Amino acid sequence: DRRPVRTLQAPAASFAQINPAVASELRAHVLATVAAHSPRTVVDAYSGAGDTAVAIAKTGIRVTAIELDSDAARWCALRLPEGSTSVRGRVEEALPTALPADAVVLNPPRAGTDSRVTTALELQKPSVVVYVSCNPATLARDISRLPGYRIASLLAFDMFPQTAHVETVCELVPGNV
Repeated sequence: DRRPVRTLQAPAASFAQINPAVASELRAHVLATVAAHSPRTVVDAYSGAGDTAVAIAKTGIRVTAIELDSDAARWCALRLPEGSTSVRGRVEEALPTALPADAVVLNPPRAGTDSRVTTALELQKPSVVVYVSCNPATLARDISRLPGYRIASLLAFDMFPQTAHVETVCELVPGNV
């Protein structure tokens, strides 16, 4: 059996999706969704080791990546091109300083975002919020905290085939339903 070998370059304790093929499709969709809004500045909140932040920044967009894990934030900082930055800290504390931005990518853990995150987004109103979620319940809760936004698109990715778990990418834009 000859299968391609994939080398992971990230801190040993950092999070990585278990299904690289679907993770690649999901990331491509996030990148395309962000690019469709032609932002000059993007905040990647809960950025992890920075795969999404680095991919966005390599297109010439200025990115601020926010991540609590110090190893992941450091790895992200090493890979970001000049003009983009990695901030180590809690998203709910760092986001207000990182805003305003034209676009925000949220990829929180299963618990979703802190209410201070959605409050900051409501106050600053980026032109798009791309919310990646592994928990439909917390996604719904967090969207309900963003009454000034409407769902422009929602796509599900079967990251864990034959299970009840699904990853979603929700594109939120200012406006009412």
